[in-house]
Amino acid sequence: MGRTEITCATALRVIHREVARVTEIEPATRRRLRAVVYARWLAMMLSRELTGASTPWIAREYGCLDHTSVLYAVARYRDVETPEMARTAEAIRAMFHATYRVVGSPPYTATRTVHAAH
Repeated sequence: MGRTEITCATALRVIHREVARVTEIEPATRRRLRAVVYARWLAMMLSRELTGASTPWIAREYGCLDHTSVLYAVARYRDVETPEMARTAEAIRAMFHATYRVVGSPPYTATRTVHAAH
């Protein structure tokens, strides 16, 4: 049985849904309870890792102010990760890799305008 091909945007929704299902916490809420923050950090870390999408795009999808929120989430999650959290992340990774294949290029939002020299 083959894996389902999905776009990067759909992959982000799948990751978000799986984090919410496994942790029983809605990661997109703006609440600052530790468990909610850890779930949001996990979702952002897995989104970056499994899709290769740009941090500005992931930040926008999670309602963050800018891309540094995603960078911070990834770094902090790895700092505070417990064995139980690592097992949760690995379970979601394994499910994702067994079920889905991301097709197409990840969305990049940082575009540069090249100005001609005068």
